[in-house]
Amino acid sequence: MFLTELEEQNRLALGKLSTVSYAALAAKAVEEKQFLFRLRPKYHLWHHLTFDVRRSKLNCNIHATWMDEDSVKRWMRVKRQVHKRTATENVLRRFLLGLRANLDRGLNMVRSSQ
Repeated sequence: MFLTELEEQNRLALGKLSTVSYAALAAKAVEEKQFLFRLRPKYHLWHHLTFDVRRSKLNCNIHATWMDEDSVKRWMRVKRQVHKRTATENVLRRFLLGLRANLDRGLNMVRSSQ
C-alpha cells in the first residue's frame, strides 16, 4: 500500500522519463503532421500519478479508478439519445439499473474467493 523510498524514487524517475519521452514524440509527430501520439485526458492523469510527490508515499494505484472516463463516455452517449428535459434523469436511472448487477457480481466474487 505504501512505497519504499527506492520504489518512490523509481516511480518519479521512470514517470518523468516516460512522460517527457511521450510528450517529445507527440510534439515531433505534430510538427510532421502525423497524428501518432495523441495526448488524451488519461495522459493528464498519468502525469499526476507520476509527478505528484506524496509525503505518505501511498501507492497511487490504490485509489486509481481507470474506468471513470469510459463510463462517462457511455453516459454521454445515452444522454444524446434521449430528450434533453429528461436526459439527466434517464442517465441516472440506467446507471442505477446497472449498479445492482455490478454490486451483485462483486459480492459473488468475494464470496467465491473465501
